[in-house]
Amino acid sequence: MTFKDICRSEVSGWKTTEIIYLVALATIQLALCLYMGYSPANTICSTLGVISVVISAKGKLLYFPLYLIYSILYGIISFKGSYYGQSILYLALLAPMCIVGCRNWFKNFNVKTGEINKNSLSWKTRILGALVIAVVIVGLSFVLRHFGDKQPIVDASATIFVVSAFFLTMFRYIENWWIWVVSNTVNITLWLIDKDYAMVVMFAIFLLNSIVALIRWQRNM
Repeated sequence: MTFKDICRSEVSGWKTTEIIYLVALATIQLALCLYMGYSPANTICSTLGVISVVISAKGKLLYFPLYLIYSILYGIISFKGSYYGQSILYLALLAPMCIVGCRNWFKNFNVKTGEINKNSLSWKTRILGALVIAVVIVGLSFVLRHFGDKQPIVDASATIFVVSAFFLTMFRYIENWWIWVVSNTVNITLWLIDKDYAMVVMFAIFLLNSIVALIRWQRNM
């Protein structure tokens, strides 16, 4: 697949309603950030985050470059807010994972449909994964409490859910959207506690998109 094929596939397959959906969500997030007087970094981070997750729902390769920039900015913002688990997650883990994920999606990109090919986990794997996630969240919460994290349980939950969801996203498993629904709900709680309402709106948009993407991927399986 040539670079020209990739560019053509990235812009093809978009319905008018999907374009309106993308523009509307990005505009809402951008307008809120500007209204609340957020810094350029916060504004770019929030708006890029919204754009990237909508693109991921379409299974487009552009998702990973955009999410890489978002991860770096969000990691810095989280560190300034004393959410060290989130900061380490985005800067040390998700940013490098974007490169691996982009390579994986590229290898499994369907030029005819203009989207990636999708997978699904067995029920046995789903149950085992849920148990592992629960155990790791408990362990990480104790570590974060030791280092003075403001909300260790919420931060640990948000961190592990994001890692799990992103891992499944990298390998194109539809179950990633179920975990993103939970992850985004936890992150809404995290930023409500911190009274950062632009972030709350961003993750509310992420939550809405996760539900839309789940329905869409299930329909296309």
